[in-house]
Amino acid sequence: MSQPFTDIDTILPDANAIDYTNVEEICAYRLMLCKFLEKCREAHPHTASADIAQEIKWQAKTWLCNVKRIISGILEGQADIALSPGAIPELLEAGESMREISPEAMSTEYIRKVRLELADRFARGDHSISRTDIVIGLLREADRDNRTLDNRYSLYAFTVLQQWIDELSTFGRFRHTPLPEAHRRLNYLMKEDIHP
Repeated sequence: MSQPFTDIDTILPDANAIDYTNVEEICAYRLMLCKFLEKCREAHPHTASADIAQEIKWQAKTWLCNVKRIISGILEGQADIALSPGAIPELLEAGESMREISPEAMSTEYIRKVRLELADRFARGDHSISRTDIVIGLLREADRDNRTLDNRYSLYAFTVLQQWIDELSTFGRFRHTPLPEAHRRLNYLMKEDIHP
């Protein structure tokens, strides 16, 4: 049985207090907020404890503002931002999933703009972000709304997706691919409807 929440200040850390140079900590905080809201709803199913729910939304908004600031800083090359462009896909995914908590979550337009900027940088030779992350981001954009996505992005993404499928069919694994990237590819292939 769930325990009611009594003192939010001792349970819910301030979003400004987390280490925004550590992607794992940034994403873990988002997960903690989601779990905290879920537990709050279990403990108070009819009211979801308005004060606690409001505090969670406030912390989510603060978190989102910090994450968007970091993404902008990375893209603008600000020296005080310690993260590389390779951190952005994970930050975008975390920000996108924050919609269940906060109406101020990253918009689909914002996410698309950032993903396309990363793809353009990759095409110009910036490989601080993996090809896997670029392709998965483009595939997600094509899945969401391929009609408004420039053909060059969807064509590239679908071509690489077919190469992944062919490589798996031929060799049963991704050759010459680091294990974390292979895992992300497999995770995408297993979750998405790739038949069409």
